[in-house]
Amino acid sequence: MRIVKKLLGCMLLLAGLGVFLAPDIGSYLFDKANQEIITEFQQQTEDIVLSHQQEEEASPYDLLYYQMQAYNERIFLEKQENIRDAWSFTQNPFQIKLEDDLIGYVEIPAMEVSVPLYVGATEENMARGAAVLGETSLPIGGSNTNCVVAGHRGYNGIPYFREIEKLGLGDEVIVTNPWEQLTYEVTEIKVIEPNELDAVLIQEGKDMLTLVTCHPYRGHARYRYLVYCTRKSVETKEQTAEVEAVSQTEPEQETEIHPQTDFESSEPGIKRERILRLCGAVVIVGMIVILVVI
Repeated sequence: MRIVKKLLGCMLLLAGLGVFLAPDIGSYLFDKANQEIITEFQQQTEDIVLSHQQEEEASPYDLLYYQMQAYNERIFLEKQENIRDAWSFTQNPFQIKLEDDLIGYVEIPAMEVSVPLYVGATEENMARGAAVLGETSLPIGGSNTNCVVAGHRGYNGIPYFREIEKLGLGDEVIVTNPWEQLTYEVTEIKVIEPNELDAVLIQEGKDMLTLVTCHPYRGHARYRYLVYCTRKSVETKEQTAEVEAVSQTEPEQETEIHPQTDFESSEPGIKRERILRLCGAVVIVGMIVILVVI
């Protein structure tokens, strides 16, 4: 009878431990699945491009690129009149057909995040990774573009963009599409109301990427946390040499960019949640050990 009670107690404690560890397990499985999607995307795009190069034919990605370019030009000229909040899920659908809505992936080193990037911020796409907000630029770069990438601030135990406050000025955000890798640099951070959609519009002449998620963490989506990024220029060796020569003869002038700091940070709450889960797991493991030993 005593052994039965011990077994029953251990089973209950193991179930409790599983509840505490469920977010970590879910996050691991989500990351694993994402890496498989990203690897498959890389292989598929390489195979298609290589095949058409060998046959000296135009790749189907060529037509897609021109369609996306035309779309970006059109929404800029139309002043993005139909833009909607990412979490309304009522935005106009993109008229460009993609297999599974996948257009590439996003890497954010400072957050240790690498997720697939889908076209259209539908509820389904945002559950699978990050998504391009409707009526914003598609992720191919270029003047007069601002690709707004939305991600959950944690969802079903999976982090997504939960750690977005780790991003600071100068950090890189990298987008890989079927044609190239685009590197952006964080230039501004702010928190806005959900209806302040002017804050994510295209800025004339700029090549931008904007990350958007809810704020604060577990705050019932009261606000939107925005991270503005500007495309890093690709300089030739000659251009780099010229810049270095000029910098040696002219005094360097620093341009100060101040991020918004008058909002409540979610970092303490995230750390507190992590510590509580860890403490709970340690207590349960300790109780299991006691049950087994006694």
